[in-house]
Amino acid sequence: SLMEKRTGLNIKLLQTKTWDETLEKSKSGKCDILSFVNQTPEREKWLIFTQPLLSDPNILITREEHSFVADLNGLNQESVALPSGTAMLERISKDFPNLTFIPVVSEGDALEMVSEKNADMTVRSLIVAADIIKKEGWFNLKISGQPQGYETHLRIGVLKDEKILRDI
Repeated sequence: SLMEKRTGLNIKLLQTKTWDETLEKSKSGKCDILSFVNQTPEREKWLIFTQPLLSDPNILITREEHSFVADLNGLNQESVALPSGTAMLERISKDFPNLTFIPVVSEGDALEMVSEKNADMTVRSLIVAADIIKKEGWFNLKISGQPQGYETHLRIGVLKDEKILRDI
């Protein structure tokens, strides 16, 4: 609504059930604009991006008994639950082959996997994780580190053929 008001464009919201479905709609050209999306090499194949609109640190979330993690390279085969199709899964799985990755559907699923001892940790946005942990009452979870260089810089992504939309 705010984008419509500020730009004068008529924007129709396309509802999807999962992030993977959202990405597929965008790739297939059925969705012109993605709001609050990370820029990644994979997404640059079909999207162009604005400057960051919001930056947020990503944090390691574990159960309370897990020790502090200063460096992900120091871990060996620990399991990490991450939502499929996310920039974090794309980047961290490439950068840390020493970890085992468990793709899940949503942010909440990743945190639930850790809470229920089905995964050792997740790497999520501080803002999102704090909200979900509070709402779900997963007080057996804690912040166990902050990987440097993995901040979230959320932007608007627009189909490459619609450069004018990005510029507006």
